[in-house]
Amino acid sequence: MIERLKAYLNAVTVAKRYVKDWPKLILLTLLDKRGIFTAKNGTKTELIEAKVILKALVRYDDRLRKMGYDSERFPLSFNGRLIEISVLNGFGKIRYDPSKLYSITVLPEQLLEAYDVDVMGKVVLDVGAYVGDSVLLWLWKGAKQVIAVEPVPEHFEALKETTKGFPVVTINAALGGPVPDLGAGYSGSGSYGLRRPRHVKAWLNVPVMRLMELVKQYGPDVVKLNCEGCEHAMLDVIKRHFKAAKREGAFAHRRTCPHKAAAKVVDAVFIPNGTDTRYFRPLPREEVISFKRDLGIGDDELLLLSVSHWYPRKRLDLLIRIVGYTPEQVRRKVHVFVAGYLNPKDPSMIKHYRGALEEARKHNVKFSRRFLSKEELVLAYNAADVYVHTSGSEGGPLAVIEAMACGKPVVMFDIGSAYPVHGRNAFVAKDVNEFAKYLEVLISDERLRHKMGQNALETSKMYDWNVITKMYLDVYRQALKGE
Repeated sequence: MIERLKAYLNAVTVAKRYVKDWPKLILLTLLDKRGIFTAKNGTKTELIEAKVILKALVRYDDRLRKMGYDSERFPLSFNGRLIEISVLNGFGKIRYDPSKLYSITVLPEQLLEAYDVDVMGKVVLDVGAYVGDSVLLWLWKGAKQVIAVEPVPEHFEALKETTKGFPVVTINAALGGPVPDLGAGYSGSGSYGLRRPRHVKAWLNVPVMRLMELVKQYGPDVVKLNCEGCEHAMLDVIKRHFKAAKREGAFAHRRTCPHKAAAKVVDAVFIPNGTDTRYFRPLPREEVISFKRDLGIGDDELLLLSVSHWYPRKRLDLLIRIVGYTPEQVRRKVHVFVAGYLNPKDPSMIKHYRGALEEARKHNVKFSRRFLSKEELVLAYNAADVYVHTSGSEGGPLAVIEAMACGKPVVMFDIGSAYPVHGRNAFVAKDVNEFAKYLEVLISDERLRHKMGQNALETSKMYDWNVITKMYLDVYRQALKGE
């Protein structure tokens, strides 16, 4: 009883500290009602649950006091449903939705000592960007651009709000391995690890990317890892292998025991997967027309192809849904063929895809349900008009470069692959709606399909095994010279 009374009195004190109409906030919290509230600086909320705002303010105030700060140091504002906190002498504002995040972040001022690297005029890759605390720090210290990677969707939404209007690329992805979905109660905490806890039934449905893919794509000068989860697996990679062109180095930071771990910088080389362009190549139309007819597809109808295992991370159910999103007049023109093994004895797999398999019947989607032979695979690629790849996590997807070697344009999600060049040999979608839009564009434009297919064929020559083998040999020769 005494503890509850103390908590109540503390809540009243906090409400007085931050809110003009604090009596209304306390009353509506007790009544479990919603209201519009005004901060001390005159900014207002939208109609929102009173207890949500009060709980967020209590947590924020408690965090400030534990860090040794008072409320005057970091002015707080209301902005509709968001709370905004001015940081770094007003340089930026951390914005977050109090109904989704359970604790406010470490403030950038706290990170100044831990992150004492010079980033003036440089590009920073920030892995584990949370709600944008360290991102604002990099920009305040003069970074030219920040690539901010954050796997937790609630944190990612706050990250986008915090960095709006700044030179920041935000990526909702995990690095190195999947991240468990621990539920809303764990938002804002450091409760992530390399292994999924027993009570967790799912992984966060976000792409999984590789460090060197991000380095190759964005060319950062500095890499920062906040290792609370999937980033742990990357520390050894950083220490052993990170250096690209004139990159200066990398460091890691553990929030639970703040320190800077300077990584020894050594040479590293990114070598992609290759393909046999002598085998995967364009075939004459007369050699592949029978393949389409065997599938029941007319000569003047279009074929979308996906070559994939039926693992959940391949997201073939998403492909079927995306086809359903395209306009009916477009759907009538196309057939979809999924070439890959579906184990009928795996109950979890069947359960995962049951709804998708039923939906497939409505949209001219056919399945091989088995592995195709190499000869059949070449025929399938050549029979296709567009190759589609819906996986959310890949390294260097072989099927994509094999399809390109057969002269086919590709539509895929942005998974950091080296093969696609958006708008040239492929369309790289950020979300489902973009994917459906790009499909519709290619389905409706034969000339564009042909042009992008020719570009894809040229791209594949860069990844022929003869080229890739030479890259490996060069690395070995350089390593031997260095010994």
